[in-house]
Amino acid sequence: MKRHLRWAPAALLLTLAVAMVAAAGCQQSDQGDTATVDVVPPLPVQSVAPADVTAMVGQPAPSFACAAIDGEETDLQEYLGKQVILLAFWTPTCPSCQQALPELVDILKEFEDEQPVDAESEAVESEAEGTAAEEPAVKSGADEANAESAPAESEAAPELADFAFITVYLGEDTEAPSEYVEAHGFEFPVVADKGGTLKEIYQVSVTPQIVLIGVDGSIQAIYQGWASTHGSTVRDQLQRLRAGEDISGDAASLSMGGG
Repeated sequence: MKRHLRWAPAALLLTLAVAMVAAAGCQQSDQGDTATVDVVPPLPVQSVAPADVTAMVGQPAPSFACAAIDGEETDLQEYLGKQVILLAFWTPTCPSCQQALPELVDILKEFEDEQPVDAESEAVESEAEGTAAEEPAVKSGADEANAESAPAESEAAPELADFAFITVYLGEDTEAPSEYVEAHGFEFPVVADKGGTLKEIYQVSVTPQIVLIGVDGSIQAIYQGWASTHGSTVRDQLQRLRAGEDISGDAASLSMGGG
């Protein structure tokens, strides 16, 4: 739910000045092209009722290009339509964020450890393929007929889509999140939403706000706040998204809670 603010004529110049400064920060991008978004003064985190973000579920995720706290630019467009994305909005002083981030990191580490590569099996398979390629394929007419009439082999299970974990720090001081991330050994990108652009676009009113984006680039689930049961649910939903499922219609895909 968007908030509409009325500005007094005397504050017009100040508003324009704020918008010009904010334009140098995060920008919303559309199909790879970056366009400046009008910025409104950010809402105070955790001081208002959760916004009704239900309408965002099932819609294309708004893209953006924004500088991270390490100075590198993060462009969501590089991930949309290619990977499952876990987008988390947070602040270091939010108790629920301090609970959610480590749990999310553990979940993603579990996914990284899945389907280990068996180097020995790959070598044997590669050698067998090479031997088969060297031998001339001689088939009789009967063999060819049998091959054509034989049922097709069952297809292998689809490979799980890759995922990306991107977090958005809501605040002006970039030293605070840098110290927090370093202290906990986190390695995920931390975007600095100094002007509040992304906060407005994604209607963040409670932290943490967790957004799950499918490999098709659409928002599949949104969590506002964090509870002890969210971790297992997010793990299950991420796994389903990586398998190509659409979970946007699930009753559990939207959890409203306190931050």
